[in-house]
Amino acid sequence: MKYRKGILLYNGNAGREGEGILDDVIPILGDMVGDLAVYASRKQGDIEEKCSGLEGADIVFVMGGDGTLHELVNGFYRFDVSLPVGLLPAGTFNDFASTLNLPAEAGAAARALREAVPVSYDAILNDGRIALNFWAIGLPVHNARAVEREARKSSGVLGFLQPRYLSRLIANFFDPAIFRYRIQTDGREHRGRSSMILVVNGRRIGGIPIPLEDISPHDGYLNVFIVEGRGLEMLVDFFGDKNSGNWNRLSRFVRHYAAREIEITRPVNERVDTDGELYQTTPGKLRIVPSRFTLLTATPSG
Repeated sequence: MKYRKGILLYNGNAGREGEGILDDVIPILGDMVGDLAVYASRKQGDIEEKCSGLEGADIVFVMGGDGTLHELVNGFYRFDVSLPVGLLPAGTFNDFASTLNLPAEAGAAARALREAVPVSYDAILNDGRIALNFWAIGLPVHNARAVEREARKSSGVLGFLQPRYLSRLIANFFDPAIFRYRIQTDGREHRGRSSMILVVNGRRIGGIPIPLEDISPHDGYLNVFIVEGRGLEMLVDFFGDKNSGNWNRLSRFVRHYAAREIEITRPVNERVDTDGELYQTTPGKLRIVPSRFTLLTATPSG
């Protein structure tokens, strides 16, 4: 046994599918933990509140998507918890699971956790809330709102393959809303017009890898991408073999800066996508919280 006592937190509204996943993962986690308690949330915010009562635990497992992990780390930050976390991905994109080199399926991830090691990760702090993976304004928010609208109209994953939804995403991408921005990165000011600003800590967003060769979620810096193009010109410019040293020399429409502190003063009242959650608005003062969270991380295959 690696741990004496652990707790597994998961979304209790997942229904029979969630119960089936539990049947798969609990015996596997039992090989790691002598005493495993299981807690099912019933509403948004339950997992964050549960972080105030983890006395005696040596490790916390969390099963869910990026939003569930987002809720957990905010609970850890709010209640000053520093326990190691084992992630069991059960969402749509499972972006931070990829950063942890974990499989995107909970049972396979549970097996990988048996040999995983604890690693410290940085985080993004804005207005008292933590983002483990990314903070974004512009295009990601517009696409997320399209997802919200389609979720209310359709049931199941196939609902997002309907022409109405796909046409909205395509329109957002090729004709995005443009806003004027004014931001500072470690005191250096930048101004212009943009369709998207990303502040990134993880290695993947929406299932898409961040194309920065030397990106790291535990180097003490956040990566800021300011997109000044649209459509194919932005795609061609954003993707390709670049690193933090040559990005701005090779890229025409996407600027990159590494920073510990970022202040966004313009635009104002722009909705923010925080790890896939839409509850913040601009302006904002972001800063790195170095090595704040410890997550079990698998050794990359190959």
